[in-house]
Amino acid sequence: MADWLNGWIDWFINLSTTWPLWGKVLVVFGVLAGLAGGIGALISFWNWTFGGAIKRKRDRKRDTERKAEQAKRDDDLHKARAAAEAARLDSAETRRMAEDTNAKLAQVLAALDAQRPANAAPPDPAERERRDAAVADIVADPAPAAQSAARAIEAGDLPAAVATLERDARADVANAAEKYRRLGALVREFDTAKARAAYEAAFALQPADFWTCIELSRLRDTAGDTPGARAAAEAAGRAAGTDREWSVALNDLGNVLVAQGNLPEALKTYRDSLAIRDRLAKSDPGNAGW
Repeated sequence: MADWLNGWIDWFINLSTTWPLWGKVLVVFGVLAGLAGGIGALISFWNWTFGGAIKRKRDRKRDTERKAEQAKRDDDLHKARAAAEAARLDSAETRRMAEDTNAKLAQVLAALDAQRPANAAPPDPAERERRDAAVADIVADPAPAAQSAARAIEAGDLPAAVATLERDARADVANAAEKYRRLGALVREFDTAKARAAYEAAFALQPADFWTCIELSRLRDTAGDTPGARAAAEAAGRAAGTDREWSVALNDLGNVLVAQGNLPEALKTYRDSLAIRDRLAKSDPGNAGW
């Protein structure tokens, strides 16, 4: 190894002292070219080995990422299609259930109407509306008691339905007030005593419920209990949350005052109620509810 190196050193020394300039230049360029070739070979070797491996690894990573992204897109598309199909089926099922409930409601209401006495006076439209809402709630209620009551009404056995709903209201402490109101609205045009008992029970539980107070006032007045009717009407006035409700409470109080023979106070109360209704009608002429 030392002899080989010494030979190269001697050769360069001899070159520097004996060769002409152009020869020296050619040799230098030759050496540089050799070095460049060697470096290029090293670079090529690097690219072919380590560089190629790095590129292949990077390409594999990109390919894996592309496949993962495509799989996620496919999965999202599958989920979206599944959700759309589930929504379509759910919508169809919801429509079917609504149609079944409406058909059932029509049958129960028809059966209830058939049980009204032939000589009964036409029901008050507002009372009929509340009765129909109560029946709709019973029909839509999946609880066994409500469904049993609906079947009894449809079969023409209103007393059995009432007995079932009474037991259910007594047992369901958390929802008793609402169930007593539902019961009272159901039987009001058939049995005012039963209706009053139901609203009395609801009032005992929720004395600040406006429509409970109003219905109770009317039922007490019908039964001849004018002091009780006035107390309930005044309770309705305290519970009123809107001008419309305050007007209704004043009107019902006026009815009680007439029954008690207090005509001057009744007239003033009616005028106050009418003034509120006139103001509401002017503020919203298109609202027929005033």
